[in-house]
Amino acid sequence: MTTDPPSPPPGLPPGYEGPERRRQPRQPAGPVRFMLIPEPEPPLRFSGVKDISAHGIRLMLDRPFGVGTVLDLKLFRPGGTLECYASAKVVNVVEALTGLFLTGCAFDRPLSEDQLRGLL
Repeated sequence: MTTDPPSPPPGLPPGYEGPERRRQPRQPAGPVRFMLIPEPEPPLRFSGVKDISAHGIRLMLDRPFGVGTVLDLKLFRPGGTLECYASAKVVNVVEALTGLFLTGCAFDRPLSEDQLRGLL
């Protein structure tokens, strides 16, 4: 018999995702940036990386992408020498603010320790 995870209590702030279920905790992304490949039409007006781990990334986007959508990403740090490419599947989407969507994604292959260290 399996049980569903507990429902979040009412009144929690937008973007609350419930209890931690990740294999590895995400770290604040700081200077990490990304580009979607190919760039969508119309281009994103706003995008940012909220947090990242070897197994996934949480993006802030100005439009929702459906759960199950595969995003091809170029990850980089401005002024840095490391660029890495990753495919990530959208696993959850929450409208955090009007018109801004927290988009949780799982990488199809984990980032290496060197890649993650180079980005952070």
